[in-house]
Amino acid sequence: MLIIKVFKIVNDDLNPKILVVSDIHVGALKSELNLFQKFLNDIKNGEFSNDLQALVVLGDFFDLCTDISHTLLNNKQIKSILEDLNKIRNEKKLVFVLGNHEIPVTGNYDKKFHDRKIKFLERFKIGIFDDLFDERIFCQYVVLKKFDNTDSILLYDSIEHVFDGFINKITINGLELDNNYECLMTHGYQFDNELFRFLAGIIWSHLIKSDDVGVKDSFDYLWNIIIKGDQRVKDSEYNVMLDQLPELKDVEPKTIQGNFSEYNKYHFDFTKLYMRILEKWEESSKYEYYIDGIKDFLKDKDHNLKNINHLIYGHSHKCKSSEEYVGNTQIKIFNDGAWQHVTPSYAQIFSKGQIRIKEIPTIIV
Repeated sequence: MLIIKVFKIVNDDLNPKILVVSDIHVGALKSELNLFQKFLNDIKNGEFSNDLQALVVLGDFFDLCTDISHTLLNNKQIKSILEDLNKIRNEKKLVFVLGNHEIPVTGNYDKKFHDRKIKFLERFKIGIFDDLFDERIFCQYVVLKKFDNTDSILLYDSIEHVFDGFINKITINGLELDNNYECLMTHGYQFDNELFRFLAGIIWSHLIKSDDVGVKDSFDYLWNIIIKGDQRVKDSEYNVMLDQLPELKDVEPKTIQGNFSEYNKYHFDFTKLYMRILEKWEESSKYEYYIDGIKDFLKDKDHNLKNINHLIYGHSHKCKSSEEYVGNTQIKIFNDGAWQHVTPSYAQIFSKGQIRIKEIPTIIV
């Protein structure tokens, strides 16, 4: 019997003003690109109604730990997705927040963000996609609030500049926010334990900067097939990976063989050692792990975030929401999920700033 999965986006809430997604991981194994492109087509075709005014992508749209920009920009489906985003930008507002699979987050990530953003954009600003990779729509933090009596999306490169140095301001009509409404949006690596971010940050940075496809393929396999497949890194084998990659990546075996050298064989064993760090993080990073990090981040007196009462983030791939207290302030916290390894999901922002997380149902026929 032939079983075909039919993915269907059911829009029973027809009037969101803003949509928020993250962690598509374009270029990595197990990314739901077909379903994400269906989501973009629904936006283009007005399935979310004419009230929709903005799409915010909260980081890790691309996965530069697993692929290089040249390959991504020459992939037929990925080019089609970028063309869809270009069309959406021509009709609505589009915002990109960068994540830890797109830029390094080692050291003082806040002070280094702008320079790292520019280097990221230089990788992609070629040909027909120049307009899409506009530095004015790429940032590290987004704040949704009433500003000068207008409901606004404010973009920031650094937490130090939040509320007094935005790089771009986008007006959202008819949102009717209360004067005290303030929603912070960011990718979420900021909420990781500092020791983990230091150790994992070295791994992510090395992979992002590398142009060795074999190095990236090894990480892609170990993270997205072994660890995410609940297998043990220590049991993985180099030759087994080489045998499986052609089918996993839908390429000829000779293509995979051409990406690997004798160096990659030794690097694979080295990679297994530092992948144990990510393996342990994957086992321990429950939803509560990020709540503690969020509270510490918001309580930091240097950040001036005492009035934030809503927060949306990605990074963990764990779609969930809760109400928490930071001091005497009640904060509604939302994780918008991911489009890899889990049921895809996104956040919807409605009138008055109400936020709902929506999972995309799948129908088997």
